Amino acid sequence: YCIPFHYICDAINDCPFAEDEEICHVDWTCPGLFRCKGKACVHPDMVCDGEINCPDGDDEQLCLSPCPNGCNCFGLGLHCTNSKLLKEINYHPTFLSLAGGSRDISQVLALPQLTHIQYLCLASMGLTSLKFKITRSLESFTQLLYFDLSDNHIHNIGPKWFSKLSNM
Repeated sequence: YCIPFHYICDAINDCPFAEDEEICHVDWTCPGLFRCKGKACVHPDMVCDGEINCPDGDDEQLCLSPCPNGCNCFGLGLHCTNSKLLKEINYHPTFLSLAGGSRDISQVLALPQLTHIQYLCLASMGLTSLKFKITRSLESFTQLLYFDLSDNHIHNIGPKWFSKLSNM
């Protein structure tokens, strides 16, 4: 039978023979999920939802940061059409959408608080090319799983521009 993913490696035996805790000695990863300080993983929808899901409560600890004015925040994700507002955040979001916003994003993508991004949406921004500065900044996004460039008019993408993004 199945149990919710956040019950695995949470230091509580949820399965009859404790199978949910036996695998915790291996190098546990949480692709696409939020990894708690321990080894438990929770779905991003369960982060900053007002309910503690991680054993140490770290899924709710980063939620005290106010959402920048003009942005929409949800869990560890945010959508901002004015990319300059991102300088105000003091936590590490995992979801970032700049869709429909300003094309001047090279300085924003270099912000150190954005290095944990797993989902990056640059859709409908009127981009016609990916400048070297942008692709160089993307190299630090080692956890990036999804990159949306839809509804732009990009004519050329170099063959090695995304070579360091091994998780995509």
